[in-house]
Amino acid sequence: MSRRGNIDAAASALARMAAGEPVAAAEPVGPIALRRWDSAKTHRLNSAHWQDALEQQPINADIAVDLPTLMARCAHEAANNPILEGVIETWVSDYVGPGGPILQVESDNDKYSNWLEARWAEWWAMPDIEGQLAGFEVLDLWGRMLWKAGAYLYRFVDDTRSGQDVSLRLRQYHPRKLATPYERAGDPNYVMGVESDQAGRILAYWLDRTPEGQFVGFTQDPERVTADLVRHRFRVLEPGQRRGVPWASSTLQVLADIRNADNEILDAIRAAADSAAFLEATGDQVDFLNVNESTSIERRTLKTLPPGWSLKTLNPAQPHTNYLTFRDERVREIGRVVGMPLLIIKGDAGRHNYSSARFDERGYWRNIEKFRHTVQERDLSPMVRMVERETRLSQLSGGARVPRPKRFESVKFIWNWPQPPKLDLQKEWSGHGIMRALGSLSFDDMIKQTGRTREQYLAQEKRARADFEEAGIPYPEPEEALKALVAYAQLSNNQQEEPPAQANSTEEVGANV
Repeated sequence: MSRRGNIDAAASALARMAAGEPVAAAEPVGPIALRRWDSAKTHRLNSAHWQDALEQQPINADIAVDLPTLMARCAHEAANNPILEGVIETWVSDYVGPGGPILQVESDNDKYSNWLEARWAEWWAMPDIEGQLAGFEVLDLWGRMLWKAGAYLYRFVDDTRSGQDVSLRLRQYHPRKLATPYERAGDPNYVMGVESDQAGRILAYWLDRTPEGQFVGFTQDPERVTADLVRHRFRVLEPGQRRGVPWASSTLQVLADIRNADNEILDAIRAAADSAAFLEATGDQVDFLNVNESTSIERRTLKTLPPGWSLKTLNPAQPHTNYLTFRDERVREIGRVVGMPLLIIKGDAGRHNYSSARFDERGYWRNIEKFRHTVQERDLSPMVRMVERETRLSQLSGGARVPRPKRFESVKFIWNWPQPPKLDLQKEWSGHGIMRALGSLSFDDMIKQTGRTREQYLAQEKRARADFEEAGIPYPEPEEALKALVAYAQLSNNQQEEPPAQANSTEEVGANV
């Protein structure tokens, strides 16, 4: 029988064995592989590396075992390692911006759009039930929790004493508050505080009743809160996943290696500095000295040594000339979690030019745009609907007339997030001008680059024109201002190209000045 025939026969025999059918002794049943992956082999040289890569189990089983340790280590490293702390704070600042996104409502009724924008701005100024976090600070907290705890968790509650049209408020929870009741331990529909049905739909969350910020020696019976009142957001890695993994998890070993290497190199530097000079015998006929004996050498003086002894100094070998490059490569791995380039992690673009800096940042800002879209679609836009519904009911019950769109299908929520700072304003806006001239960029898109909405821009322009008119000063129109800037740039270039004329008199010097 050919090799192909042996393989087919072996595969058939193995299949029948797996099904519990009898197999004749003459049939080949040996370990014949139909495919061979070198990366799946274990041998003497790679066994240590793959010793923890055992048979895969459901991700929830792994998370249940390792999540408390990962959260503790990520929080510890974020509090003690300035590299990770800087990465987290930089990412949060870039994703949220100075004040978070601004809502712009588009509909077939301008009064309705303006009304809803005002109601949202009023509520988002302080959505926290504790009165501690403004809207943009809530976004800050969500970002930090993803890095250190793997998820952000909040609950909708009513503030009956608010005295406002909207009593809806947010209560923030640490993900460790999710806890399965003792009597439900082992039930497959209760996983790490998340209750679901047979189809996998989330029914409720079980939250520890202990108030945030208070420590107790035991866990009280958790409270069951239905899923419609809780939002639990995390990065889904596999189907059926019920809890999130801290974003900093994959960087922990890298961070530990960098800190340990830095400490060891610093110890070597200190050892070399502490033993800056020592005496070495040059022959066998010198006076004997105990190895523990020492002598003092006065700085900045020329001293004589005993006959037969010479002065030696340690050659400092740390840090190695290539260590900084190697360290940068390890630090770069920390930012790969969110596409953050090295120049942003280090806050140093000394080895970058304009083109390379823009290229390195593209993936980073694309990652932030994706996360922003997730937050606005999963959290912010649904909140706007909740605020609108409660405000409408409250004002209608009070006898007020509330605007509404002609067709609710025409309503769109546009979130204007703060734009990243421009590396080169002239190049950036020149490109925008060309795209605008070609019709591939709208006027609203250009205004967004300044971090404002169209309404904000028009309101500012209206107020500015009114102030100039009241003062009797011509308003500097954009076209005229651009012409003045171009003329000034041409004049400056001409003055730099032409050397100044030689002054012949005091009058000429005064005139030139």
